[in-house]
Amino acid sequence: MAPEADAGVLRTRRLEIVDDEGRVRASIAADRDPYEGDVTVGLELLDENGSARAWLVDVCGAAQLALALGGDQVAVLESISHDDGTSAVALVLCDASGRPVLRWAVQSDGSYSTSVDGEPTPGS
Repeated sequence: MAPEADAGVLRTRRLEIVDDEGRVRASIAADRDPYEGDVTVGLELLDENGSARAWLVDVCGAAQLALALGGDQVAVLESISHDDGTSAVALVLCDASGRPVLRWAVQSDGSYSTSVDGEPTPGS
């Protein structure tokens, strides 16, 4: 059952902000992934061509702040909660094709890891 409406509250599943030409430049949404069924809640900022430039999302216990650097090149800061009660914070840098190239992560127990092209680096 839906909560009682409050005259001072705007409730919606998606809000889009458009520019003077009607192009969507930002959206705030709670969407269900049609493939996984998970709910993604987030804020997305778009350029004048409709390409995502930055987003802040929460999906399946992982919060992500991502910045598009050009093309599919992205820098992602993520906080992940694991089912076993542990967590991690990671910075992931991707190349122009969107492939993760460099990852630094710190676990909740203080341990850390780094990887380049998916391979762990010495000492991590």
